[in-house]
Amino acid sequence: AFLVTVPKRGRPWRMLVDCGVHMHGASTHDLDSIVEDIIATIAADSDTRARLDVVVATHRHRDHIAGFDNERWHDVEVGEVWLPWVEDPEDADAVNLRNRQQAAALSLHGHFAAGGEDDRAAFVMNSLSNDDAMWVLQNGFAGRPKRRYVSAQGAKAHPLPGVRGGCVYFLGPPRDPRDLAVMDPPRNQRWLRPGELSTPATGG
Repeated sequence: AFLVTVPKRGRPWRMLVDCGVHMHGASTHDLDSIVEDIIATIAADSDTRARLDVVVATHRHRDHIAGFDNERWHDVEVGEVWLPWVEDPEDADAVNLRNRQQAAALSLHGHFAAGGEDDRAAFVMNSLSNDDAMWVLQNGFAGRPKRRYVSAQGAKAHPLPGVRGGCVYFLGPPRDPRDLAVMDPPRNQRWLRPGELSTPATGG
Protein backbone atom coordinates (compact mmCIF):
# COMPACT_ATOMS: atom_id res chain seq x y z
CA ALA A 1 0.00 0.00 0.00
CA PHE A 2 1.37 3.40 -1.02
CA LEU A 3 -0.34 6.48 0.40
CA VAL A 4 0.62 9.51 -1.70
CA THR A 5 0.12 12.93 -0.08
CA VAL A 6 0.26 16.33 -1.77
CA PRO A 7 0.18 19.22 0.73
CA LYS A 8 -2.48 21.81 0.00
CA ARG A 9 -4.26 24.54 1.91
CA GLY A 10 -6.74 22.91 4.22
CA ARG A 11 -6.99 19.18 3.58
CA PRO A 12 -4.05 17.49 1.81
CA TRP A 13 -4.69 15.68 -1.47
CA ARG A 14 -4.29 11.94 -1.07
CA MET A 15 -4.04 8.93 -3.38
CA LEU A 16 -3.84 5.30 -2.25
CA VAL A 17 -2.12 2.88 -4.61
CA ASP A 18 -3.00 -0.75 -3.80
CA CYS A 19 -3.58 -2.31 -0.39
CA GLY A 20 -2.57 -5.93 -0.01
CA VAL A 21 -0.14 -8.42 1.44
CA HIS A 22 1.96 -11.17 -0.09
CA MET A 23 1.21 -14.63 1.27
CA HIS A 24 4.89 -15.09 2.14
CA GLY A 25 5.47 -11.50 3.24
CA ALA A 26 7.02 -11.10 6.68
CA SER A 27 5.49 -8.31 8.75
CA THR A 28 4.82 -7.51 12.39
CA HIS A 29 1.48 -5.95 11.38
CA ASP A 30 -1.60 -7.76 10.13
CA LEU A 31 -3.48 -6.35 7.13
CA ASP A 32 -6.47 -5.15 9.14
CA SER A 33 -4.23 -3.03 11.37
CA ILE A 34 -2.59 -1.53 8.29
CA VAL A 35 -6.01 -0.59 6.90
CA GLU A 36 -6.92 0.93 10.27
CA ASP A 37 -3.72 3.00 10.22
CA ILE A 38 -4.34 4.28 6.68
CA ILE A 39 -7.90 5.31 7.52
CA ALA A 40 -6.83 6.95 10.79
CA THR A 41 -4.15 8.91 8.91
CA ILE A 42 -6.55 10.30 6.30
CA ALA A 43 -9.30 10.89 8.89
CA ALA A 44 -6.95 13.18 10.81
CA ASP A 45 -7.08 15.59 7.84
CA SER A 46 -10.81 16.19 8.12
CA ASP A 47 -13.44 17.18 10.65
CA THR A 48 -15.98 14.94 8.90
CA ARG A 49 -15.26 11.53 7.31
CA ALA A 50 -12.01 10.10 6.02
CA ARG A 51 -11.42 10.91 2.33
CA LEU A 52 -9.16 9.75 -0.47
CA ASP A 53 -9.10 11.72 -3.70
CA VAL A 54 -8.02 8.71 -5.79
CA VAL A 55 -7.78 4.97 -5.14
CA VAL A 56 -5.67 2.99 -7.61
CA ALA A 57 -5.77 -0.81 -7.88
CA THR A 58 -3.00 -1.86 -10.25
CA HIS A 59 -4.32 -5.43 -10.64
CA ARG A 60 -6.48 -7.98 -8.85
CA HIS A 61 -3.84 -10.20 -7.22
CA ARG A 62 -4.21 -10.70 -3.47
CA ASP A 63 -0.89 -9.05 -2.67
CA HIS A 64 -2.22 -5.85 -4.24
CA ILE A 65 -5.89 -5.63 -3.23
CA ALA A 66 -6.68 -7.99 -0.31
CA GLY A 67 -6.83 -5.03 2.09
CA PHE A 68 -9.93 -3.66 0.37
CA ASP A 69 -11.91 -6.60 1.73
CA ASN A 70 -12.57 -4.65 4.93
CA GLU A 71 -15.85 -3.10 6.09
CA ARG A 72 -14.11 0.10 7.14
CA TRP A 73 -13.74 1.18 3.50
CA HIS A 74 -17.50 1.63 3.15
CA ASP A 75 -17.25 4.76 5.35
CA VAL A 76 -14.32 6.28 3.45
CA GLU A 77 -15.25 8.93 0.89
CA VAL A 78 -13.43 8.47 -2.42
CA GLY A 79 -13.33 10.84 -5.38
CA GLU A 80 -12.16 8.45 -8.12
CA VAL A 81 -11.24 4.77 -8.41
CA TRP A 82 -8.80 3.76 -11.14
CA LEU A 83 -8.77 0.14 -12.30
CA PRO A 84 -7.18 -1.63 -15.28
CA TRP A 85 -9.39 -1.82 -18.36
CA VAL A 86 -9.38 -5.61 -18.03
CA GLU A 87 -11.69 -5.21 -14.98
CA ASP A 88 -14.37 -3.27 -16.87
CA PRO A 89 -17.58 -5.35 -16.54
CA GLU A 90 -19.03 -3.76 -19.67
CA ASP A 91 -16.02 -4.32 -21.94
CA ALA A 92 -16.48 -7.52 -23.98
CA ASP A 93 -12.74 -7.95 -24.57
CA ALA A 94 -12.08 -7.56 -20.85
CA VAL A 95 -14.75 -10.11 -19.89
CA ASN A 96 -13.34 -12.63 -22.38
CA LEU A 97 -9.79 -12.10 -21.13
CA ARG A 98 -10.84 -12.54 -17.47
CA ASN A 99 -12.79 -15.70 -18.26
CA ARG A 100 -9.82 -17.22 -20.08
CA GLN A 101 -7.46 -16.29 -17.25
CA GLN A 102 -9.77 -17.76 -14.63
CA ALA A 103 -10.21 -21.01 -16.56
CA ALA A 104 -6.44 -21.37 -16.94
CA ALA A 105 -5.82 -20.63 -13.27
CA LEU A 106 -8.46 -23.14 -12.13
CA SER A 107 -6.93 -25.81 -14.37
CA LEU A 108 -3.45 -25.10 -13.04
CA HIS A 109 -4.70 -25.05 -9.43
CA GLY A 110 -6.30 -28.47 -9.92
CA HIS A 111 -3.09 -29.86 -11.40
CA PHE A 112 -0.93 -28.68 -8.49
CA ALA A 113 -3.48 -29.70 -5.83
CA ALA A 114 -3.75 -33.20 -7.31
CA GLY A 115 0.03 -33.52 -7.23
CA GLY A 116 0.28 -32.43 -3.59
CA GLU A 117 2.06 -29.19 -4.50
CA ASP A 118 0.14 -27.10 -1.98
CA ASP A 119 2.41 -24.04 -2.11
CA ARG A 120 2.06 -23.74 -5.87
CA ALA A 121 -1.69 -24.38 -5.68
CA ALA A 122 -2.05 -21.61 -3.10
CA PHE A 123 0.05 -19.26 -5.25
CA VAL A 124 -2.31 -19.75 -8.20
CA MET A 125 -5.26 -18.83 -5.97
CA ASN A 126 -3.65 -15.40 -5.58
CA SER A 127 -5.58 -14.32 -8.68
CA LEU A 128 -8.85 -16.11 -7.94
CA SER A 129 -9.83 -15.38 -4.34
CA ASN A 130 -10.26 -11.62 -4.38
CA ASP A 131 -13.90 -11.14 -5.39
CA ASP A 132 -14.89 -9.35 -2.16
CA ALA A 133 -12.05 -6.86 -2.52
CA MET A 134 -12.91 -6.30 -6.19
CA TRP A 135 -16.55 -5.68 -5.24
CA VAL A 136 -15.47 -2.86 -2.92
CA LEU A 137 -13.27 -1.35 -5.62
CA GLN A 138 -16.05 -1.50 -8.21
CA ASN A 139 -19.08 -0.74 -6.03
CA GLY A 140 -18.00 0.34 -2.56
CA PHE A 141 -16.73 3.45 -0.76
CA ALA A 142 -18.74 6.50 0.26
CA GLY A 143 -19.32 9.54 -1.91
CA ARG A 144 -20.24 7.81 -5.18
CA PRO A 145 -16.73 7.80 -6.67
CA LYS A 146 -16.12 8.00 -10.39
CA ARG A 147 -14.68 4.75 -11.80
CA ARG A 148 -12.06 4.88 -14.53
CA TYR A 149 -10.84 1.80 -16.39
CA VAL A 150 -7.43 2.72 -17.75
CA SER A 151 -5.00 1.30 -20.30
CA ALA A 152 -1.54 2.13 -21.59
CA GLN A 153 -1.74 5.12 -23.89
CA GLY A 154 1.81 5.78 -25.04
CA ALA A 155 3.34 8.97 -23.73
CA LYS A 156 0.03 10.70 -23.05
CA ALA A 157 -0.09 12.60 -19.76
CA HIS A 158 -3.35 12.56 -17.79
CA PRO A 159 -3.99 15.38 -15.30
CA LEU A 160 -4.34 14.42 -11.66
CA PRO A 161 -7.78 15.58 -10.47
CA GLY A 162 -7.35 18.18 -7.77
CA VAL A 163 -3.59 18.67 -8.16
CA ARG A 164 -2.69 21.75 -10.16
CA GLY A 165 0.05 20.86 -12.64
CA GLY A 166 0.09 17.22 -11.56
CA CYS A 167 -0.12 14.45 -14.13
CA VAL A 168 0.16 10.68 -14.42
CA TYR A 169 1.18 8.30 -17.19
CA PHE A 170 -0.62 4.96 -17.56
CA LEU A 171 2.02 2.37 -18.43
CA GLY A 172 -0.35 -0.60 -18.69
CA PRO A 173 -2.07 -2.79 -19.34
CA PRO A 174 -2.05 -2.57 -23.15
CA ARG A 175 -5.21 -3.20 -25.18
CA ASP A 176 -3.62 -4.62 -28.33
CA PRO A 177 -3.76 -8.46 -28.17
CA ARG A 178 -0.32 -8.59 -29.81
CA ASP A 179 1.15 -6.51 -26.99
CA LEU A 180 -0.57 -8.71 -24.39
CA ALA A 181 0.86 -11.83 -26.03
CA VAL A 182 4.39 -10.42 -25.81
CA MET A 183 4.11 -10.63 -22.01
CA ASP A 184 3.61 -14.42 -22.11
CA PRO A 185 6.72 -16.49 -21.31
CA PRO A 186 7.99 -19.05 -23.86
CA ARG A 187 5.69 -22.07 -24.03
CA ASN A 188 8.26 -24.45 -22.48
CA GLN A 189 8.69 -22.11 -19.50
CA ARG A 190 5.03 -21.74 -18.50
CA TRP A 191 3.52 -23.15 -15.34
CA LEU A 192 0.40 -23.78 -17.40
CA ARG A 193 2.27 -26.34 -19.51
CA PRO A 194 1.94 -29.22 -16.95
CA GLY A 195 -1.82 -28.61 -16.81
CA GLU A 196 -2.04 -28.58 -20.59
CA LEU A 197 -0.25 -31.93 -20.78
CA SER A 198 -2.45 -33.63 -18.18
CA THR A 199 -5.83 -31.96 -18.80
CA PRO A 200 -7.96 -32.45 -21.96
CA ALA A 201 -8.52 -29.28 -23.93
CA THR A 202 -11.96 -27.77 -23.33
CA GLY A 203 -11.80 -24.90 -25.78
CA GLY A 204 -12.93 -21.33 -25.14
